[in-house]
Amino acid sequence: MTAKSRRRRRNQRRNQPPQSQPPLNKAKNNKNRPNQQQLQRMRDLASQK
Repeated sequence: MTAKSRRRRRNQRRNQPPQSQPPLNKAKNNKNRPNQQQLQRMRDLASQK
């Protein structure tokens, strides 16, 4: 199996609706980490008003 086909299969799995797969959830949590910082920033701005 080439690296390219492996990547394609991984992307297909990611495009399917999440079926509570631990690796997929872990990737999702990593993606949401910057959003937590954005929420904190928005909270700080709201408290300054």
